[in-house]
Amino acid sequence: MPGCNIYVWLFLFAASARDLFAVTVQTGLYNRVELRGENLGQQTVDSLKEVEWTLLNNLNKTCLCLKFLKQNSSEIVYSQCCGKAHFYLNNNSLMLENVTSQVEGEFKETIISNNSSTKGFIFVLNILHPLNATGIVVSWSFNNTSVSLTCKVSGTHTDIMWKREDSPILRDNRHSFSENNQTLHISNITRSDDGKYSCVATNSIGKSETQTYITSEEVFTYEDVDIGLGIYQEVPGTEVYHCEGITADKMNIH
Repeated sequence: MPGCNIYVWLFLFAASARDLFAVTVQTGLYNRVELRGENLGQQTVDSLKEVEWTLLNNLNKTCLCLKFLKQNSSEIVYSQCCGKAHFYLNNNSLMLENVTSQVEGEFKETIISNNSSTKGFIFVLNILHPLNATGIVVSWSFNNTSVSLTCKVSGTHTDIMWKREDSPILRDNRHSFSENNQTLHISNITRSDDGKYSCVATNSIGKSETQTYITSEEVFTYEDVDIGLGIYQEVPGTEVYHCEGITADKMNIH
C-alpha cells in the first residue's frame, strides 16, 4: 500500500566465486534501491562492448531488464519487467524506482568486452515486508496445568519477544519458547501467572505488538475446599465420605 515502508536485503556475490559478500539496503515502498556492482577500471571501460541486466523473479521467469551498448553512442535499451530503472556506467549501478515485490528475485549483471570476455555478478533481492501482529492464540493443556500462547503475525519477522505486564519473560524452569519464539509455554500454572501477555515482533522496519489476558480461575475450581481443616458441606441426597478432612460424594469432589 502507498506510504507503507518496506526494506530490502541485498546480497552480492561474484558468479565465478564462492565467497558471499552481503550488503544491506533499506528503502521505502515506491522509493528506490541501488544495486551496485564492482567498480569498473578505466581499462575495462575502454574495452567495454555491452552490459546486460537480467532478472529471474520468484515466479521463475527470466526477463532482460536492460542492455547498455557502448559502441552505439552508449545506447541503453530498457524493458518493462523491472519497472522504472536506470543504469549508471560511472559507478556500475542499477537504480530501481518504485520497488515492489514484482522485482524480488535474482538480478544478474553481465559485462561483455570487445574481445568477447565476460564478467558476471549476481544480486539476490529480498523484500522484507512490514509486520502485523494480529493476535495471540491461547491453548490450555488437558488438565489445565500448563498453557501455550502463540503469536500470530504476518510479514517477515526476525525476532519475537514476550512480555507479561510489560516486563520481558525470560526462559526458566517454567517458561520456554518454540517456533523461533513464536510460541510461549508456561507450565505449573498458578494464580500469579494471571495478567496481560504481549508478543512483540520486530524486524528492520520496526515492530508490531498484540496482547491478550489469561486467568486461571477455571483451573482452581477446588480452591475453596479447606483440605487441612476438614471443612466440608453436606449436600442433601448425597452420600458423604470423610477422608482426612476431604469431603466427596461418589461422583464429584466438593
